[in-house]
Amino acid sequence: MRRPSCEEIQIAAMALADGEQAPLAREEIQAHVAACAACRQAVEQMEALGTLLARHARRASALDLWPEVAERLGKTGQVPRADRGQMAIWPLALLLGAYKLIEFVPDRSWPLGVQLLPVLIAAAWLFWRKENPFRVEVELSTEKGE
Repeated sequence: MRRPSCEEIQIAAMALADGEQAPLAREEIQAHVAACAACRQAVEQMEALGTLLARHARRASALDLWPEVAERLGKTGQVPRADRGQMAIWPLALLLGAYKLIEFVPDRSWPLGVQLLPVLIAAAWLFWRKENPFRVEVELSTEKGE
């Protein structure tokens, strides 16, 4: 019968420490760890790390934003928007869609300036509309009682 290597013993010891089924017998692991200084040191380091990680728990948050979110969603299930009166974005979508259709023309290698055209069009549209596509709504209060 082949004797397990130190690496196999250490992996099996980690499995036992995690409460999993080890591929080797517990007695075989304990006997090897007792006789091998390198494995004993590795198992001790692993146990010390496990103890250190067990002491650090994620802080639980008592803050619950869901009632405010649910209130904003209302009965329609849609987030109310402050900019309902602004122009729709459909002209930009049509323009970019037309560009994409033209781009499908076969046997044509477009220069870099033409390939960047959709990005420039979208950036100009957002600048003209004074919109930030990366805007984050931060209106929900994060403090209780606000």
